Amino acid sequence: MRNILCLICLLCLFTACDRIESPTQQILLHPHEAEEPLTHTVQFQVPKWLQDILWENEEQLIQDLVRLELRDREEIDSIIEAIRTRREQSEDYTVFVDVDGMALIGTRGIGTRIEEMANIMLTMTQKHPSIRKELHYDKGFYFVIYSPVFFTTEQLPEWREAKKGFGNNIYLIPPGFCYFGLNMCVAPSKVSDYAVNKAWWFKNSWEVGIHEFGHAMDYAIRKIDPSFETKLTAAYENAKEKGLWTYHLNAPPDSFRDNPKEYWALGIEAWFLGKNETRIGWVNGERSPAMNKVTLPEIDPLLYELLNEWLPYVDIEP
Repeated sequence: MRNILCLICLLCLFTACDRIESPTQQILLHPHEAEEPLTHTVQFQVPKWLQDILWENEEQLIQDLVRLELRDREEIDSIIEAIRTRREQSEDYTVFVDVDGMALIGTRGIGTRIEEMANIMLTMTQKHPSIRKELHYDKGFYFVIYSPVFFTTEQLPEWREAKKGFGNNIYLIPPGFCYFGLNMCVAPSKVSDYAVNKAWWFKNSWEVGIHEFGHAMDYAIRKIDPSFETKLTAAYENAKEKGLWTYHLNAPPDSFRDNPKEYWALGIEAWFLGKNETRIGWVNGERSPAMNKVTLPEIDPLLYELLNEWLPYVDIEP
């Protein structure tokens, strides 16, 4: 009887309430002068239809919990954790922008920073809009921008699951991450905000957002062009052999920094932010060569060819 009462209490705790439709606001996104501005609606709540696409169905989870035998403790704990995550997603994520089919979601306190990130996403994909189709919310992908004034990475609903997937490759808590087991990426709004928590240091205020969306682009491009992975791996191995990107590519074995995907994301930073002296790497106390669109053809021509193929030749200002 006690177990049944506990289960009923859990159902009362986790049952979703009907929510009132939130107000909306029209915004004009300006990705770059080379592309026509797009008008989109900022919704001050993630709409129910999108929640059903991106996240687990809470009602179904509760039904699964009811059907379970009470002695199946491991499965019960798993479903309760899934319900907890689902509830936190509904409560913590309060803003949504449809970025030409890509779901950009913001936490409370994000303000107009979400519009800045929407423009960055459009700018980064304007040369190949097909990337947006691979990152469409209908395919379950979403990008989260959080306010570091109100949140840390560890406080985001998806971090618990992502941390399990990362395993021992995480030796510190990153300010942003992509976890395609959940088909999503996360980044803080502006790093100038992130400094409030004194957790990291960056030169450019959108460096993390650009880096993490670079991972999302990598994920999409691999689906568009089957030869991309082979070309990227060849460039990566060449860079390691020549001692380029030394801080990152000479990381400890199995480090999350030492792989072609991180190499690509670093290249994206250099492409869009290089003229702003982004944090590229240090060797024996000396800075590694400056990496940007101008220097890359000479320093790392294989990576330059890949970046030039997929990215617009523009700068993203801090």
